Amino acid sequence: MKRTLIFTNLVSLCLLVIVYYSNCTPPAPTPPPPSGDCYANDYQNLSFNALRFAYVKSLINGYKTQQWTTINSSGITGVPQDARSVWFSLPVLKKFIHEIESQTMAHCGGCEKQLGIRIYYGAYPDSTIMAETGDMASIPSKYSKLHTVVMVPTYQNEDTSFLNTPSENVDFDPYHMTGCTPLPIDSLASGTMMALTPDLGMMNHGGLIPPPDNVTCTGARVMHFLDGLICP
Repeated sequence: MKRTLIFTNLVSLCLLVIVYYSNCTPPAPTPPPPSGDCYANDYQNLSFNALRFAYVKSLINGYKTQQWTTINSSGITGVPQDARSVWFSLPVLKKFIHEIESQTMAHCGGCEKQLGIRIYYGAYPDSTIMAETGDMASIPSKYSKLHTVVMVPTYQNEDTSFLNTPSENVDFDPYHMTGCTPLPIDSLASGTMMALTPDLGMMNHGGLIPPPDNVTCTGARVMHFLDGLICP
C-alpha cells in the first residue's frame, strides 16, 4: 500500500512538471540590432592612446615654421597671415559620420564596406568670387584666400585588380550608389556630393583661426601657448 502511494505521488509529480513546461511560453530570441545600427560599436571597450604633448607641439610648430611661414612670405595669397587651424563642432562631426554609415548601409543592405574619411586641404577663393557663389555667399570676406579642409567619405576597395592597389581607400558619395556600388566621382561633377567643410556662416558648425596678431586670445589655446601667448 505504501509503495503504491509513493509511486502514485511520483507519477502525479511528473505529470505536473510536464503540464507546467508544456504551457510555458519559450523565451523570445534576442532580436537583432536595428538595421540602422550595424556600424555601431561599443567605444567604451576600445582603448584610445593619447599623444605626448611634446609630439603635438612638434607637429604644430613644424607646420608653423615650414609650410605656414612659406605661405605667408610668398605673397601668393595676398593676405598677411593664413589660417593655422580648423574647428568643427562634435555634433556636426557625429552627424556627418552617421550620414555616411546610414546611407551606405541603406544601399548595401549591410555593413560589409569598411568606411573612412579623407581630409583634403583647400583654400577659399577671392572675396568677390565668394560673394557671387551661392555656396560661399555667407562666408565673411576676411576668410578670402585662407586655407580650409574638406572631408570626403571613403570605402576600402577589396578588388585586387583595382589600380593594382588592393585595399585602397577610395573616395565616394553614399548618396550616389547603384546597389552597393558607388558611382564614379566624375559622374557627380554637375551635381552635389556628401562632403563636410567648415560652415563659416554658422560658427557653431565650424571655423578657421586666422591669427591676426600675437595679442588676441582665441579658442586655439594650444596654438597660443606654443606662440608664447598666455591666455586666461
